[in-house]
Amino acid sequence: MDSFTQIVLGAAMGELAAGRRIGNRAMLWGAVAGTIPDLDIAAGWVADPITSLAFHRCVTHSLYYALFASPVLAWMVRALYGRGGRPEPGYLWRVWLPATVVLYVLLVAGSLASPTPLEGVPVYSAVVAGLTVVVPFLVWALRSVKARGNKTLHQRSTVTYVHWLSLFLLGIGTHPLLDCFTTYGTQVFQPFSQLRVAWNTVSVVDPAYTLPFLICLLVASRALRESRFRRRITWLGVGLS
Repeated sequence: MDSFTQIVLGAAMGELAAGRRIGNRAMLWGAVAGTIPDLDIAAGWVADPITSLAFHRCVTHSLYYALFASPVLAWMVRALYGRGGRPEPGYLWRVWLPATVVLYVLLVAGSLASPTPLEGVPVYSAVVAGLTVVVPFLVWALRSVKARGNKTLHQRSTVTYVHWLSLFLLGIGTHPLLDCFTTYGTQVFQPFSQLRVAWNTVSVVDPAYTLPFLICLLVASRALRESRFRRRITWLGVGLS
């Protein structure tokens, strides 16, 4: 599916996971989670076009990656809002660096075990792992600069690790699920099988799918985060999806 639609779906998942606690920021983080699987476009930097095309929608678009990467990313982002809305001392080497290493290992292990061959696995995995940890950090940093002086930003986050875990599991996990409905499909069972699941029911770019969902999400973003209406209109969008 096109990246914009994946962002819309991820934002809806973020809202359902943590919208009541942090409002529209949950949509923002859900959009980040929904984008993460597509960072495998970095395969094109280390492999020929045919191989990189085959490897796209591979390991990062699998249930394997959603299940094992989500806890790492949830831990990393939760620690970003650790003390007064800011990371704990030593965050970069206590949390950020270990998270990078774990994601790198997940990508290397999944890529080497994959039935789809790819040259330059160590370089590819390093690039994708690096992008994966840099994107959330930049989102947090830019948000902090934009909202500097806002007292609510610097309060300790009320979002627990379970909320972050749900957000990333839903955001990353629904990405390959949506891709399964397209003509191209996705290798959702990697690295255990290279079967490409394609149900051919949604176009890769499908306004009939995206626009109603987007409208529901925009309406929800204007409502109070505690309101039942916000929750219901988000579920309406998911139901249409």
